[in-house]
Amino acid sequence: MLAEAKRYVKSLAKVGYAQYYGIHFMNKILCPHCGKEVEISQALEHQIKDAVLAKITAQHKKELEETREKALEQSAKKLKEQFELQLKRLEEDKK
Repeated sequence: MLAEAKRYVKSLAKVGYAQYYGIHFMNKILCPHCGKEVEISQALEHQIKDAVLAKITAQHKKELEETREKALEQSAKKLKEQFELQLKRLEEDKK
C-alpha cells in the first residue's frame, strides 16, 4: 500500500500536482515565504541558527548595558574624587 502511494505521488510530481497541493514525502518542505522547496535539515539548521543568534544578541546587549553602567559609575566616582580633592586644596589655600 505504501509503495503504491509513493508511486502515485511520483506520478503526480511529474505532472506538478504534488507541488501544487503541497504533497511532499521524504525530507523536503515548501518555504512558506517564497514557495521554494527546501530540505528539512536546512530549514531546521536555519531555525537553530536564528534561535542561537537571538540568544547571543540578547546576551550581548545585556553585557553591553552592564559594562556601560559600570563605566558610568566608575567615571562618576572618579569625577567625585577629583572634585573633592580640588575642593580640599582650595580650602587649604584659603587658610
